[in-house]
Amino acid sequence: SNNFVRDDGQPFTGSVPREVGHGWSSSTRIIPADVTGDGFTDLLAVDAAGKMLLYSNNFVRDDGQPFTGGVPREVGHGWSSSTRIIPADVTGDGFTDLLAVDAGGKMLLYSNNFVRDDGQPYTGGTPREVGHGWAGSTRILT
Repeated sequence: SNNFVRDDGQPFTGSVPREVGHGWSSSTRIIPADVTGDGFTDLLAVDAAGKMLLYSNNFVRDDGQPFTGGVPREVGHGWSSSTRIIPADVTGDGFTDLLAVDAGGKMLLYSNNFVRDDGQPYTGGTPREVGHGWAGSTRILT
């Protein structure tokens, strides 16, 4: 864990790492994002078929073992056609939205409506095109 202050500016060096999950080799992408809006970073995993699974971070509830206390939820499919997936709170509501770029450079916004859509983010509506011409970009940072 990052103990920047305690470890004199040397994060990740002052403690023994602990396993918080296994079986991640089938994921083609792992995206850190506060999907649930609780202040803890959750994980989104995309498999080779384009299915996206949400692994909620229940650090407090699960005695310091995030991503292990429950079954992941499918929160989308068809993500294999995206060349990039960028997590960002685009809508400013405290929940991480997703920006997806397709092979043609079109950027789509998938709003995270976690509360409104009964815990199924990115599924409650049609994504909005928010840009184009992104195919030539090698990195996109938020």
